[in-house]
Amino acid sequence: MSSYVIAWEFLVKPGSEGDFEHMYGGGGEWCKLFKTSNAYVGTKLIKDCFRANRYITLDYWLSKGDYDDFKQTVSGEYQSIDARCKSMTEAEACLGTFLSVED
Repeated sequence: MSSYVIAWEFLVKPGSEGDFEHMYGGGGEWCKLFKTSNAYVGTKLIKDCFRANRYITLDYWLSKGDYDDFKQTVSGEYQSIDARCKSMTEAEACLGTFLSVED
C-alpha cells in the first residue's frame, strides 16, 4: 500500500531550532492535530547535516483526498498553528508531493 507524502523545507531562524523541533516533532502541535485524522500515517522530521537551520518534514497520509479533506475540516486550527510557526522560520517551501513506493 502506498502513502501520499508531502515534503516541506524550512529554514529556521537562529535560536529557534529547539522551539521548531518541539512544534514539528512527533509530540508537537502539528502531529497532535494530524493525529485527529484516521488517514494520518505519520511525520518524519529531518535536519540537514551541513546547514544547521535547514529542516525537512515528510508528512504521510493514506491519500491526497484524505489530506485535502482533513485540511479543509480543520482549516481554522491549521491556519492558527501555521501563523504561530511563521515567527520561527526565515523561509518555508513545499518541495513536492509524492507517493511512497515502500512502506
